[in-house]
Amino acid sequence: MIRTAVIMAAGMGTRFGKYTELVPKGFVKVNGFPMVIQSIETLISCGIERIIIGTGYHKETYEALCEEYPEIICCHSPRYAETNCLYTLWNCREIIGNEDFLMLDSDLIYEPKAITSLLECRYPSAILTTPVKKFQDSYFVEEDHKHRFVKWSKNYDELNACGELVGIHKVSNKFFREVCREFESDLAKNEHSSYEPVFQKVSTTKYPIYILKVDDLEWYEIDDEADLKMAEQSVRIEHKRHTYHTGVKNMLKTPFVCYRNERYLGHAHGMNKENAKYLLNTLKKVFEENGIELLLAYGTLLGAIREHDFIGHDSDMDTMIWRKDMQKGLDLAPELAKYDIQLECYVLPWIFTYSYKGITCDIDVINEPISPFNKRYCLLESQYIPRSFFETTEKYEFQGEIHTIPAHPETLLEYHYGKKWRIPGGPHARLQSKLFFWYYINKQIQRVKRFIKRKLKSNNK
Repeated sequence: MIRTAVIMAAGMGTRFGKYTELVPKGFVKVNGFPMVIQSIETLISCGIERIIIGTGYHKETYEALCEEYPEIICCHSPRYAETNCLYTLWNCREIIGNEDFLMLDSDLIYEPKAITSLLECRYPSAILTTPVKKFQDSYFVEEDHKHRFVKWSKNYDELNACGELVGIHKVSNKFFREVCREFESDLAKNEHSSYEPVFQKVSTTKYPIYILKVDDLEWYEIDDEADLKMAEQSVRIEHKRHTYHTGVKNMLKTPFVCYRNERYLGHAHGMNKENAKYLLNTLKKVFEENGIELLLAYGTLLGAIREHDFIGHDSDMDTMIWRKDMQKGLDLAPELAKYDIQLECYVLPWIFTYSYKGITCDIDVINEPISPFNKRYCLLESQYIPRSFFETTEKYEFQGEIHTIPAHPETLLEYHYGKKWRIPGGPHARLQSKLFFWYYINKQIQRVKRFIKRKLKSNNK
């Protein structure tokens, strides 16, 4: 029985452009959810107990998932920029141990049937394929009369294609060890083979890997912005949360937890303000009763200050809490269920969401970055923002209740949306905080250089 999966997630995802400036490509969202989160939760729902993630670019984002998912083990490949996924897989060999496992990429979305079909198939090693569609840049595979893998190619005309490669494989430990030996031989020659030719060589000379064809399987490999657009338009895979966070493990099997899906989308023309008011005021009441300070944020704060109401076209509400209160906020789900408010989803340690009758309230987590120079800045939605905006607060009447907002809200709104934030529909400047991120990084580099220079100077004395 296979209980281990290995996700190849070290790549830089340069073809995604702006989407991967601050996060690896596995965290690019498809229909509201990061691809790798969808994959992790599908694997766990299918019985996988151990998920090894081969990390590289922005490894800290994957490592943060270990707090939410105890099944995850991260294995960093420091040479990720100069190697490929076979090096990442080889780097995971000690953690894999003597286990058979499933192997997949981080840039896939797929139905649970993809996993269950491999787990239930009789072959010790198998390559998952679907009928040829030729609607994206894919690998095509050829098999022999016993369904053994013969070769694969991106050129459909080079072989007698029997199917299209999905990118999820079942790998026996015997097959994997032989792959490692072949790869180590190439390393000794300063060669960096990709896994496709090495798998092909091992399959045709040592241990066969078989072709498993599954019809009517919804899946998509997303390599760039064009693929992302196509996937969101054409692929219909409903993602439901299957797993848990420490402290809410038992609640996710009960009726008062739901998951973001199509019924929660499509509020582009505004919210039901009565439902929004009920949700916001109830969250404020319950959070404060449990010692959590809930602050208005982003569009909700903008509406409160500029319009003294919710913004007419806003699709949800925005609030924020400090990281120290994150777990308590999640653990309030059973109590909030008494008010028909449901814990909808969470991507920790960044955000979690409660909903009421189709209205959602995002609760962003204010994180303090791990840095020796972080005293003046905090991290909110991957943006470095001065702590001074949040360290002092004030009370503000909004929607019939006294809410907590950051002190000097006009300054914060100008920081987020630009100097013309008071003009409805005016040009916003959220880019400003992203630019500040690079300013901040450069500033810290200069501080480190000055520190080293002083140390060297004192040592020379």
